[in-house]
Amino acid sequence: MTSGERLRDLAGELDRIGETLTEILVEELREAVESERGEKPVIEKPVSQARRAIEKAVRHLHEAADRVE
Repeated sequence: MTSGERLRDLAGELDRIGETLTEILVEELREAVESERGEKPVIEKPVSQARRAIEKAVRHLHEAADRVE
């Protein structure tokens, strides 16, 4: 397996983690709406920040993979 392939595999793994974080946020938001709390879930900001950081890392890994292929 080449370095580029390994980087793309890693980017895929991070993508799946990002999708899981999105699912968690959606669940938390749904629960907040259903309970009529009217407040954002306390985890929204840090989880959103983590998800954006993962998306950025995925872009960087794809760029690196393009350079070594």
